[in-house]
Amino acid sequence: MRLTRAAGPLKGTPELLRPIVRPTAGAPDERRQESDMAKPTTIKIRLNSTAGTGYFYVTKKNARTMTDKMVVRKYDPVVRKHVEFREGKIK
Repeated sequence: MRLTRAAGPLKGTPELLRPIVRPTAGAPDERRQESDMAKPTTIKIRLNSTAGTGYFYVTKKNARTMTDKMVVRKYDPVVRKHVEFREGKIK
């Protein structure tokens, strides 16, 4: 807070020690809304086994660069084989 010479007397405060008060509409952080912030580039996805065992992996993918559904060949320990895993939503 900066102190300056006042134009007139303030009750209980010497004339030379009156603070400068500037009206503000709120700090920039207070005015910012959640929609102004950047969205994350990666999203969490679930890779479901095509073998029908119910086994799944949880991973991340970049939604901006990989717009189609992700398909990966990974190990399914239930059938003890490598099978295709397809992208599904996390519930």
